[in-house]
Amino acid sequence: LKSVAACAVKQRMDWSLLNADELATADGSRFSDLQLKVGDRMQLQPPKQATDERCIVRLIGYVEDLSVMVTPPSQGGQRLQLFAGEELVVRAFTGRNAFGFSTAVMKSVKHPFAYLHLKYPVAVQAVQVRKSVRVATNIIASVSVYHREDMEPVPAIIADVSSTGALLDAGEGIAEVGDLLRVVFRVRLHGVDSDLTVDAYVRNRYVEYIQSGGVEAVHHGVECSMLAATHSMILESLIYQQLMENPRSRP
Repeated sequence: LKSVAACAVKQRMDWSLLNADELATADGSRFSDLQLKVGDRMQLQPPKQATDERCIVRLIGYVEDLSVMVTPPSQGGQRLQLFAGEELVVRAFTGRNAFGFSTAVMKSVKHPFAYLHLKYPVAVQAVQVRKSVRVATNIIASVSVYHREDMEPVPAIIADVSSTGALLDAGEGIAEVGDLLRVVFRVRLHGVDSDLTVDAYVRNRYVEYIQSGGVEAVHHGVECSMLAATHSMILESLIYQQLMENPRSRP
């Protein structure tokens, strides 16, 4: 757990912009307003012809109104070749703000070390998180109800998760609104597995039916109860990882 928890703070830099209903937009932001430091991580989205995956680069420095200098992106241990004029999207997270901007490669420098000159952004889309963010997941969980001692744990799927709750899907009703659940599941972050046990109250429940009238799934919206600090940090790290690897992983 310690190794995963230690990555959580670092993972906060690995973020991308959210939907408008979960943001408070800060208009008129400039790149210099972001107060990024040398070595800060940013997510670079290369042209589709280069790769569909996003890459992590680090800020080397910038000259206002001229250029932003970053380390070259790599993929699978191989440096990704980018050429002057190719358009990119850059995203990152700093403090409680996420930001993104469009740019283009000005020059790829190889000596005395490799780095990219990116066009200084004319405008930066900056947003401030104002409530818990949810991301879509597909995590297997084992769920039991505290007051039903004779009940065997029921398998369920954590369909989405936030830092304060989750959506549990099952083939049958697990519990009623107000029941306290014990949810056991495993997450994998940075190659490290962590087993979590979380107490959560059922806040809502609804059934999804298929066209023939049968039950497709029973959805249980749950709210976490008194999360341990380490567990809370791991969940936040999971959320940022999901947003980083798949920015459209919205429920």
